[in-house]
Amino acid sequence: MPHTLQAVAEFTASRLVGDGSIELVKVASVASAQPGDLVFLESDRYLEDALSSKASAVLAGEFAARSAGRKPLLINSRPRLAFATAARLLHPTKQGKPAIHPTAVIHPSAKVAPTTRVEAHAVIESNAVVGDGCVIAAGCYVGEGVVIGADCQIYPRAVIYPTVLASFVTKRTDAT
Repeated sequence: MPHTLQAVAEFTASRLVGDGSIELVKVASVASAQPGDLVFLESDRYLEDALSSKASAVLAGEFAARSAGRKPLLINSRPRLAFATAARLLHPTKQGKPAIHPTAVIHPSAKVAPTTRVEAHAVIESNAVVGDGCVIAAGCYVGEGVVIGADCQIYPRAVIYPTVLASFVTKRTDAT
């Protein structure tokens, strides 16, 4: 789903330089960029390549601000983190409906929020807690006493060992 450059700037807490009405549809590398793409630079080494690319906008550190006017820019002090955040907005996780697959094994003392999706062959051990809006993908193992916060995506066949607090594990973003 397309998002304006202004919306991406706000979502990533980046400073917008240029036309905020440009629509972005995905993130890309400088080499493969097409119109509608956002590319990222961590240093000025490939700044000229990024500005000459087909990308609609460039996300970079303060070093790129001197190139204002050539291409719309998002300036951020932590461009790698901002690019990952932009990727979450432009490529949201497809969650599916909350459900517990019949082959999932959930210990009776585990607490799984009713808005969570637990996929095939996942195992959730005793006293584990899984928060609202999570996805526990196929084949995952969630150990005894693990606490997973809201809106986390645990990818297929992941193992979370006992007593881990996992509220930081790959948070989904459902921003529009």
